[in-house]
Amino acid sequence: MKSFIKTGIILIFCFSLVACGLGQEENNKQGAIENESEGKSDSEREVPTFTPLETDVIQKGNDVQNLESMDQFVEDSKAGNESEIRYVVFEPNSTDPTAVYTLKSRKDKEAGESWVEISRDWNYDKEGQDLIEPQQCSGVSKDTERGAYYLNECFHKWEVMLMPINENG
Repeated sequence: MKSFIKTGIILIFCFSLVACGLGQEENNKQGAIENESEGKSDSEREVPTFTPLETDVIQKGNDVQNLESMDQFVEDSKAGNESEIRYVVFEPNSTDPTAVYTLKSRKDKEAGESWVEISRDWNYDKEGQDLIEPQQCSGVSKDTERGAYYLNECFHKWEVMLMPINENG
């Protein structure tokens, strides 16, 4: 009797695995059919049109616009205030961004700790660009001697250059 119950449980388990696998295969086929009907392969995707915000810090080459917003973000993060800013990088003669970062200063009031989170909008990543990895850092600093803003004490690297200080815009 025990072997009959074990066999029944194994059969039920096997049928459920097969059913889940077939369902996933049907979803994959349906997605491929939809892409074919639209004339797109799985690797193709539409990049949304980029619209800059008034508060965005924009970098084209070494020229950076709206550094006042970055200075305010640095002050807010050092004071432990939660805030958010978007940093957008363009190649000098391009209208499409090569990278769009969101920096958020966070604070855990119970632990008394603050940090900065860096995330990327993956829709705008250009292959071959030296991009900053999404991660957490202890803060952002402005180093006028070296002429750049830096992310400090980051998860992936101790210090990461964020952007130059040059403002021509």
